[in-house]
Amino acid sequence: MSAAMAGIGKTRLVETFRAMALSQGFACHGGEFHDFGIDNGATLLAQVVCSLAGVPAGVELAAGSASIASAAARAFREWALPEPLHVFLLALLGAAPGDSAQQARYAAMTDRERVDQLQAAICHLMLRRAIDKPLLIAIEDLHWADAPTVALLARSMAATSDAPIVWVLTSRPEGDPLDAAIRPNFAAALSVLDVAPLRPARSGRLGGALQRRRSRIPRRVHRAGAGQSALTLTQLLANHESEFPDSLRHLVQTRVDRLAPAARNALRHASVLGHRFDLASLRVALGDRDYVPEQEIRQMMVKEIDAGTYGFVHDLVMQGVYESIPADARKRLHRTIAELYAQTDRALYAQHLARAGDLRACPALLAAMREKLAGYHYAQAFDLGLLCEGRATHTVERQALAFLRGQACTGLGRMSEACEWFVEALDLAVSPAAQIEAVLGLAPVLNALDRLDDEETLLEKTLPLAQAIGADVELARLLHLRGSIRFPQGDYVLCRQLHRQALRHARRARHASSEVQALSGIADSYYAQGRMSRAHALYDQCILRCESGRRERYGGRQSCGTRVDGLVPGSVRVGIDRLRRGRGTERAYRQPPSRGVRPARRRLGTKRCGTRRAGASGGRPRADTRAANRHEPLRADAAGSIGSIGAPSRRRRAGVALDHASRGARRSIAFASLCGRLGARHDRFDCPRSRAARAGARQRGRTFGATMLGT
Repeated sequence: MSAAMAGIGKTRLVETFRAMALSQGFACHGGEFHDFGIDNGATLLAQVVCSLAGVPAGVELAAGSASIASAAARAFREWALPEPLHVFLLALLGAAPGDSAQQARYAAMTDRERVDQLQAAICHLMLRRAIDKPLLIAIEDLHWADAPTVALLARSMAATSDAPIVWVLTSRPEGDPLDAAIRPNFAAALSVLDVAPLRPARSGRLGGALQRRRSRIPRRVHRAGAGQSALTLTQLLANHESEFPDSLRHLVQTRVDRLAPAARNALRHASVLGHRFDLASLRVALGDRDYVPEQEIRQMMVKEIDAGTYGFVHDLVMQGVYESIPADARKRLHRTIAELYAQTDRALYAQHLARAGDLRACPALLAAMREKLAGYHYAQAFDLGLLCEGRATHTVERQALAFLRGQACTGLGRMSEACEWFVEALDLAVSPAAQIEAVLGLAPVLNALDRLDDEETLLEKTLPLAQAIGADVELARLLHLRGSIRFPQGDYVLCRQLHRQALRHARRARHASSEVQALSGIADSYYAQGRMSRAHALYDQCILRCESGRRERYGGRQSCGTRVDGLVPGSVRVGIDRLRRGRGTERAYRQPPSRGVRPARRRLGTKRCGTRRAGASGGRPRADTRAANRHEPLRADAAGSIGSIGAPSRRRRAGVALDHASRGARRSIAFASLCGRLGARHDRFDCPRSRAARAGARQRGRTFGATMLGT
């Protein structure tokens, strides 16, 4: 690790290390932090991942996430990265995973779990690359990094300490995270190189060696650079005038003023964009499609990094250019740059508006916070909330800011802070909907803080308010929270009653997640009372409702909450699972149908097939079509289990007979299917008892199937 003041030559030292590593057969990767942007840490990690995976440079900045996902997923497969880890790296790159199951699992994790899995994915990618050849990973300007990102890098260093990986880190003395974030997470020895400022004598000799004909450089270079002789000499030698400013900042500002008007305007736009900028974005901001920074490169102020990507030769040069812009002009430039990100990056759009002092900054910051919270980026949302402080003037904006900051703190596990923000949001609420929203955020936090009495009092006061405005979804959530309080207290009857009320409101509102939560709460109450069969049936309903909700969500439907029609196709599986798990198999198949398949029999064919037309239910199919679709899985299952006894013609008759079977016939066929499955269950065992159980189960299946199908 190299620690030195700005402009002393840390970047040049890293370049030398890279050249040495390449000559020794290393593969070099890395990135750098910047002093602007909420996503600073995520941007650095994205640079490292793209470099390691071999994703083309700049793809992480593409406007559409489809190109990012395709290029990154292809690279991850090439490096044999485990499929479950793809979702974390894709989320880092801003691309949504194509697999809905992975996305659901990612959404269900805590922030700590996501960070740990992201670290595991990055380490796995590093180790895969290190198998091919040793690595050198250079991370520059750690003094601008956020603490969580530095801690993740330190843990990655510790996790890959046995691999042929060399880490090179640079930082400045101010804000150096070595003792605060690196050493607590990395116990191995570190080689720290403290680069001191050049002494006056050495500065003079360096200046004289570079340009002996200009005798005043050796005498003035140390005084002008204040020890930053490497950068100062570069700028002084590019200055062809006879004047020698008394500081590096003054030198940069003087050189900017001497540029041509077009080049000076472009350089100022670039300083607002940041240390590294895209040429295409700069051209859009300038309104000049043919602009090329030739004069700035000749003046050693800008350098080309990649194709179409440029950067300032040093951060101090960028700061000097930025500070040379008059205040009013700087605000105008920030408004211009903000429009570049209006449709692509809400966070950068909001930050530039905030720098410009624009009145649109507060709504933009709130919208960016909601976007970050929706993507589970709680740390970035928290930082945006800090930036929004003092900009929210209206009560509605202050209430929204307090609520969003409470959500960010909840995601980060800061429950005490979250409680304070939700209380503030509740106090600032000016409408019943806003009050209910704040209560729904505050109640789980009070539960986590073990303040159950305060939570229940709060919910009891809020329920009449939700009933008055007819908010069924909010009522379902409030009743679910009340029922959850009763569960740890052992009051399972009241717990079940409250969850059933929540279930009614959730189904009335056709809200899938609230319905699943209510069903799960009812199942928990039965489970705690030892009523395993009933609990298992309800848990299975939860799973089926989740599956149906996911199909509707990703299948192009508009609503995520519909009636639970998906229970009927899974009824046979419910009976099988219950017989296998809740009771012993040998004991279960001997039970009469009234007990062994009671859950399946209860639901098979019990839904009424109404006579409403499709147009009366918002375009839903006719009742007879819905019934046929519901019984299709049972039809195939019964035909496969019963018809396997004989020829294909019998299997066809089994399917046709089920289509026209009565309710009692369908129950018997379901029982025959269950018995056939139970017989197959014993095929894995070869003992007298299993053979007898197998024969008995299959005989029952044949008897019931032959009786009901007339074969």
